[in-house]
Amino acid sequence: MIAPLRCLRIPPGPGVRTIAKVPLRKGEVDQDFDQEELAKLLDQAPFNMAIADLYKSRFRKAPGVLYTAGVQHAKNVAAAFQEFGINAKAVSGETPKRELSETLAAFERGEVDVLCNAQLLAEGWNSPRATICMHLAPTASKRIYQQRVGRVTRRSPNKEAGLVIDFVHPATTHDESIVTLHSLLDRDVYRGGAIVVGPVRRGRGRKVRVERRIVPVSDDPQRRIEVLERDIWRIAVENLDYAEQHVWAALAGARVTTQGWRRAKAMLQHDRTKELRRRYLITCVQRNRNAQLRVKALGEIASLKDPEAFDDAIDIVGTWSRDEKRAGTKVLLQALVDKRIGRRDQAQAWVWRLASYTRELHEEYAVQRWPETKRLLGLLVNSAGRAHGKNARKLVQAARKQDRRLAVSLLAAAVAHTPEGEEVLRGARMRMARKPSAVARELLRNFPKGGKKRRRKKNKKKNQAENPEVENTETTEATTEGEETENAEVESPGTNEEESSGNHADSEEDSE
Repeated sequence: MIAPLRCLRIPPGPGVRTIAKVPLRKGEVDQDFDQEELAKLLDQAPFNMAIADLYKSRFRKAPGVLYTAGVQHAKNVAAAFQEFGINAKAVSGETPKRELSETLAAFERGEVDVLCNAQLLAEGWNSPRATICMHLAPTASKRIYQQRVGRVTRRSPNKEAGLVIDFVHPATTHDESIVTLHSLLDRDVYRGGAIVVGPVRRGRGRKVRVERRIVPVSDDPQRRIEVLERDIWRIAVENLDYAEQHVWAALAGARVTTQGWRRAKAMLQHDRTKELRRRYLITCVQRNRNAQLRVKALGEIASLKDPEAFDDAIDIVGTWSRDEKRAGTKVLLQALVDKRIGRRDQAQAWVWRLASYTRELHEEYAVQRWPETKRLLGLLVNSAGRAHGKNARKLVQAARKQDRRLAVSLLAAAVAHTPEGEEVLRGARMRMARKPSAVARELLRNFPKGGKKRRRKKNKKKNQAENPEVENTETTEATTEGEETENAEVESPGTNEEESSGNHADSEEDSE
């Protein structure tokens, strides 16, 4: 049995990111990076000090093995570790055998915590105490990488798992030249600090914090899409490439629920261009099953003030059912009242497109307000040819004589089915909508005022729930009043009988 292996990926510095340009050479074991070029790139004092600081802050005095690029690099790294108070020693093929055996024995006893080696401790040496395997100098050989990782797989009573540290970006895929633990084992996802291979040993002290989010690292596109669909709410979106970020945004918009709305927005905080947020909201409006979330997404689209997204949202709202279309139209009209979105000619066209979605509301108001509306609209609908254009002009002339609200409602309720009629109505609408926000405000006034009765009922129920004693008292008083009236009604017939009998007796005495 071997110890489980955890993995951490640490992004290298700007100077180290060019490591992929280091040429490959045929080595003693396998094809690998040119060690001299690698040493020139990595053996820098700031980089060595940063590694020592990282080790001390995150792993303290955990025993580990560092693989460096060359003998001098190992010595420089060991010196940097010693400056930070870590017991580190450099070992290599140039180290005398006696000194090497003493250093390895001191490591076993706990007198040395970190071994900085240059292509020495790859095979033939095993230490149960070794916990951390840090690939300071990466390798392109899977065989060499496997030998390195094997140094921390020995079990120990105080070791929960071996920790492998790769200096690569978290989203590094399997098809890159640098070998990682995940590419060696062909894993689909990377999760920082999580166990990659081996069972979880309960009750043992963990040396590293496990991240919540994951990143797909497979080089197979199909497997990557499966990860996005399976673990959509655990993905570290900022680590995906740009095309996959758009795929994630579309999936999230279609699947988001009321409880996950805030989380989805938080996962898009890194989006500076707002392209991902736009894709997420448009997909939510188009494909999400929750009607309330679709309307909420419309409000978010309006807050973006993106003319293209707003136009797409209007097109999508036109495909909704009647009640949902009314709710969506109301949100978009209110946005045109409150915000300046796009050019004025665009806003004019949007206002009348939205008015056409709720034409029956504006027709209902116009008919109730002015009975002549019904006759004018009937003439327009039932006419054809030149008569249709003539009736359209009559309706426009009648609308000019009315106030703004009625005029807007008349134009919104009119439907033309000839080119001439459409041209007449379009011209009148554009003249009326020189200020689109004013027309949108008048259209909003025709929508039913919903929610007040419901709120009153809810407030009444709330007051009854808060004051049950008052309700019981009122009920008791009502019951008492009812009983008294019933008693009065029961007593009245007896009194009438007594009065009638007394009158009858008086009449008999008079007759005698």
